[in-house]
Parts: sequence; structure tokens; C-alpha cells
Amino acid sequence: MWSFFREIAVYMFFVMIILSIAYGQRDLTASYMHKTVKDIFVSNSQYSSLSAGFGDFYTWVDEVLLPGLYPTESYNGDDLGNINKDLKMFIDDGYFAYRVGPPRFRQLRVPPGSCTPPPQTAAMFDNCNSDYNILTQDENKYDERWNDSYNPNKTSSGFRDDVWMYQNMTDLEGVPLYGVETLYSGGGYVAVLDKFLWRAKWKVDYLRETRWLDERTRAVFVEFTLYNAHVNLFSMFTLLLEYPSTGGALVNTKIDVIRIYNYVGSMTVFVAICEVLFIIMLIYYLIIAIIDIKKQKMKYFKQFWNWIEVSKIALCMTGISMRGYKALFFELALEELSEEEGSTSFINLQQMAVYDETYGYVIAAVVFMGTLQFINLMRFNARMNVLTKTLKGAGSALANYSIIFYIVFFAYGQLLFLTVGRELEQYHTFFGTIKSLYLMFLGSFDYKSLEAADPAIGPFVFFTLTLFVYMILATLFVTVIVWAYEWANEENRDATNDIVDFMWWKVMSMAGMHERAKQYDPWLDRDDDGEQEDGDREGEEEIEWEGTNNEGDNIEAVQSRPVSAATIKKQRRLRRQRRGGKPQKIVKYKPPKVESDGRQCGYGNLEALQGRLDYIFDKLHDFNSSRDVRKNRSLTIAMKQFSK
Repeated sequence: MWSFFREIAVYMFFVMIILSIAYGQRDLTASYMHKTVKDIFVSNSQYSSLSAGFGDFYTWVDEVLLPGLYPTESYNGDDLGNINKDLKMFIDDGYFAYRVGPPRFRQLRVPPGSCTPPPQTAAMFDNCNSDYNILTQDENKYDERWNDSYNPNKTSSGFRDDVWMYQNMTDLEGVPLYGVETLYSGGGYVAVLDKFLWRAKWKVDYLRETRWLDERTRAVFVEFTLYNAHVNLFSMFTLLLEYPSTGGALVNTKIDVIRIYNYVGSMTVFVAICEVLFIIMLIYYLIIAIIDIKKQKMKYFKQFWNWIEVSKIALCMTGISMRGYKALFFELALEELSEEEGSTSFINLQQMAVYDETYGYVIAAVVFMGTLQFINLMRFNARMNVLTKTLKGAGSALANYSIIFYIVFFAYGQLLFLTVGRELEQYHTFFGTIKSLYLMFLGSFDYKSLEAADPAIGPFVFFTLTLFVYMILATLFVTVIVWAYEWANEENRDATNDIVDFMWWKVMSMAGMHERAKQYDPWLDRDDDGEQEDGDREGEEEIEWEGTNNEGDNIEAVQSRPVSAATIKKQRRLRRQRRGGKPQKIVKYKPPKVESDGRQCGYGNLEALQGRLDYIFDKLHDFNSSRDVRKNRSLTIAMKQFSK
């Protein structure tokens, strides 16, 4: 029992180390910085109108983006240049977040004539432009106003030429980003603004006048990087505007808050110690897993919790390797920030943000599996056994039932997707339709929009779905669980909470409450009313067997060591559990005290003999058929020998 508690203590220490590392990578103030950036650039009326077209995009740039990134006046109207010129490098948040490099625009396009209209309507269009595809995107170089007469021998004159040339993802150190419609490349046609407001305005005006955005534009990214030294956090802002071939725009914003300087502050030493202890504990559990695999071989992988242990170890090793690469990548990013041209060139931290996000997912999975394994550590608790047996007992029935449930569920999903998917955004994809049906199951739905989209099909689907799926089939699901729970509870009726009883008994004993401790003593036998069993329970027959020294006896008497009362009571409790709580025969054997040259012989001491008699009685208990008697003839003969 104590070894089990040592196992729990060691594992709790391991989980605490994991939690310290996981929470050490996150900052509670990150959400506040996220909210600040969102309030300045997103939560405004200009942002809400971005879905209209290109004109509204430039309106948002002129009225929101540039004033937010390049503040010129203090809150009382004073010119920042007269107060402190360095304040112009901060955004309009009270001068806390520093603008790291200038912002940039990045555009993705489709090549001209990327689609062919039907012959009947071909005369109506000069050209046809399809939706964006990362494999067929436009990567050509152009002159001003997207003129095809590009001269490769022409020397670049700076911004006016660079905005018309495609740059791949490697050159830009970008990463692909998935929007609402499709996956977009990390490359594109780039327009980097300036660190000074007047030059940034000039570049924006140039892009507007030369129609840098046109009918072949399919995505526009607005990106910039901020740093708040007060909380040691970087923020990478990404605004994605998707322009599908159907018209309008789909707006999506992503704000990543990361920490590059990890070992800063009073927690530096503590985090470093936790990381070292994490590696040591991982090696310890890895050795234990290897030893168990060598002993059990393929049987090791037949246990569910062993798979959880292997997955946790694999994720821990992945997290360690990612932690090393993370330190290397962040060191390279810091070198880029310290370069002289860092103030005039765009600082891209997208790769750092994606890598930090992936690392966070790995650590979160380790914490999840580590916490989940506490269920396995509580396997000796009777209530946990009921839970495990309930899941096992209901597994087969739920698997068969789930087939019927999801056939009906997906049938309704296809019906809604094909009928109202063209009008309602939440049903315009099959995956979105299934998600909406799950939300409907939780009580979140918009019945009026469903009825307005299709007055006939909408109400029919809603009411029949509620009746057959959410009322009948869901009730059957709960019924299966209840049936399995009742079965598991009946199977576990005679089990005891050994762990809980042991813990309370130990606490009471250490506190000096010995009388109260007896109520939780796991080694004391109790009857159904909770009274301590003393061997004289009603329904039990006590038989005494006495050995003699007569010739012909099959039992040689020996001196035996005394047997403790706790041992006898423990044996009684175990025998009663094996027999399902039925009345039993308690056998006491009293051998005569005979010396035999100082040696013990025969059947050994009293404790061993008591165990043999218990085994015989257990085997012969409730044997009524002649077949059972014949099958256990040797035990019957032995019993007769003892009863002489």
C-alpha cells in the first residue's frame, strides 16, 4: 500500500513540474495586450465595412491603421515631436507598445485568363478570373499598373518597382495561412511602408493611384510587429482580406502574442530548474517503460493506459526537441532585431509565432495526458472501478447505437446543406452544417433564419430533427449509460474503498483518534452493519481440529509460531469477498506441542496449515453434484483425512 502512495507522490511531483513549465511559457498579461491591439485596429466601424470592396480597405488604412501606428499628437493635443521624438515609434495605446519596423501589405493574385466561361456567355466577358489556388497562383513580374512588358534587364529603382515583383515564401520568411475559403501562400507581391508617417502615406497613395489592387487580387495581408518591454511580449498582427470571385471580401484577423526573451525576471532560475528536473523524470519513466516492454513484450501494448504512457513519453521527447529548436529560432530573431536595418525593414515573426503555437499544443497535450493518468492511479478506488466498468460495459452497445445515430444525423446534415446552404452562411459547407447541428443540440440555433431561408424545409427539418435525434435517440443513449452503470454498480457491490479507508485510518491514527480510526481501518473485518467481526458472526460455524500423536494420524504435530490477529482478520475478509459474503466455516487447528529434534516438519506452522484448510473449504463450498465430487476427489480425500 505504501509503495502505491509513493507512486502517486512521485507522479504528482512530475505533473507539477510539467505544469510549471507549461504555465511558465504563458503570460496572463498576454490577453490584455491582445485586447489592446484589437481595440485599436479592429473594434471600429471602418473595420466592419471592410467586406464591401477595395475602397473601404483604403479608408480603413487612412483612418485607422496609419493613425494607430503613427501617432502625431498627445491626448491633450500637444505635438509628440515637441515632447519626445522617440514617442513617435510607439502606437496609440498610451505609448506602451513599440513599433518594431514598418508595416507591410502583401498581395496574392491569380494569373489572367485563369478560367474559361461557357460559349454562350463568352462574348460578354473580356477575361475570366477563377478563385485562388496555391498551385496556380500568379508569380510573374510586371511593370507599373500590372503591365506585361517587364524588362528583366531593368535595374530596380526601389519601392516603385518592388511592389510589382513576386517574392516567394522563402525570401519573405513567411508561412502559409488558411483563411475562410482556402490555404494561402506565404509569398506574394509586397509593399513595405516606412518608419515615417509622411513616407508611409505617400506609398499608400501610390498604390491607390496605380490600382495595385484589382479584379485579379484574391487576398491582401496587412502585417506589423509590436513589442511591449513592460511585459516582455511581442505581438504579430495579421489582417487577411479574401476577395473571392463572387465579389465582396471575407475579413479575418489573427493576433499572435509571444515571448522571445524567456529567461527574464525572478522566475528565470525556477523555470530552468523545472526544465532540468523534467528531463530527469522523463528518463526515469522512459527506463520504467522499457523494462515493462521487455518483460511483457506485446502484451504491454494491449493495455489502454500503457498506450497513454507511451504517447505521453513521445510527446515529452518531442517537446524537449522543440524547446531546443525554439531557443535557436528565437536567437536568430533577436539577431535580426539588433541589426541596423531593423528599423527600416519589416520584421517578420510569423515563423516564430507558428512555432510557439505548435510548441504550446505539444505541451498542452502532455499536460492533458499527464492529468488523465490520475484516473489510472485511482484504479483501486471502488467508485473509479464503477466508472471503468460502466464504460467497458456500455462500449459495445454504444458502438452499435452510434452507427444508427450518425446515419440519421448525417442524413439531416445533407438535407440542410443541399437546401439552405446557398442562403445561410452557417450551412454553406457540409462541415459547417454538422457543426450547426451540434450547436442546435446544445440549444444554440437561429430558427427564424432557417424558416426564412426555406419556409417548407426549414420548419420540417427543425421539428423532426428535434423529435427523432435529440429526444428519442439521445434518450436511448442515456438509457444505455444508465443500464451499464447499474450493472457495474451491482458487480462492484462487495468492493471496498481500500485507498480511501487507508488514508482516513492513517490520518486518524496520526491525530491520536484511535477509536475513530477503527471505523476506517481497512484490515478489520466488518459485517454488513459495519460492526467489527470477531469470529462469532451469526451463520458461521466454528469447528476446532485437534492434532494428536497417535500412530496412523496423517498429521504430524509441530510447534508453530503465533499468528497475529490482524493476519487472521485479513484472511477472513478475503475469503468472504471470494464467496460473495456468504456464511463460511472458520477452522481453527490446535496442534499439540511436540519436539522433533528441533526441526519443524509435517504441514509446517499453523499459519500455513490454516491457509491449506481455507483453500480446501473454498474448493468444496457448495459442491452438490456427483460430477464435482469426482472431479475434486483428491480434495475430498484430503478433507476426510483432516476430519479423522
